[in-house]
Amino acid sequence: RNRRGHRGRRAFRDGAEGRVIADFKEPDSPKNLYELLRLRPSAEKREIKKAYYDLQKKCHPDICGEEGEEMCILLNDAYETLSDIKMKEAYDEQLRQVSPDSMGIAPPSQIDTDLTPVWSWKPKKHGHAPVWTGTPISRSVWNKVPPADQGQKHRDQQFVYVDEFSCIACRNCCDVAPKQFCIDIEHGRARAYSQWAHSEEYLDYAVASCPVDCIHWVSREELQVLEHVTQEKLFTLG
Repeated sequence: RNRRGHRGRRAFRDGAEGRVIADFKEPDSPKNLYELLRLRPSAEKREIKKAYYDLQKKCHPDICGEEGEEMCILLNDAYETLSDIKMKEAYDEQLRQVSPDSMGIAPPSQIDTDLTPVWSWKPKKHGHAPVWTGTPISRSVWNKVPPADQGQKHRDQQFVYVDEFSCIACRNCCDVAPKQFCIDIEHGRARAYSQWAHSEEYLDYAVASCPVDCIHWVSREELQVLEHVTQEKLFTLG
């Protein structure tokens, strides 16, 4: 048990010095204690406790065997560190130094302050907490919409946001505008993965097709905040 526990703990920090270690080989493996518990770095103590107990139930050795025992050791280490205020503060400081975006926000030099209707886009990283960069998660092709397909919303630089917590996965929006909407493979709810991939008329049809009114037209500034908060919450909920 001690040998396995030591190997597991080194995946995150190195003994008394507490240096952050990120030696996982799989791309979707957790890179820190927060990702292990599927929590935001700003999570409160009660959230940390709940996440710990929920995961302990799933990986109990009686259910998962020896692999579950390894995971339980890691979870114990994570809970011990994050539930203690001083240990958590020290760990957070280590993360800021080694990997600033692990704290949920990119370094200042990487945060976009421009609010133009087209932005630099990066694919979503499945299994990792979202990092605030000042840009929406969806991709924009606002500048490629033919004049005949433009309307007032295009001129006003409005974008589409799906409230995934209200979505019932009816697929109506996906059927009307498949280049704009999809059903997210992780959470099973509709999401706007692109912006302005169809004409304004088709996008209005897609918005109107939602039986629970969970699709909204918003500004660029509102979009990036809403998308980030939504993905952050979904990551926390697992």
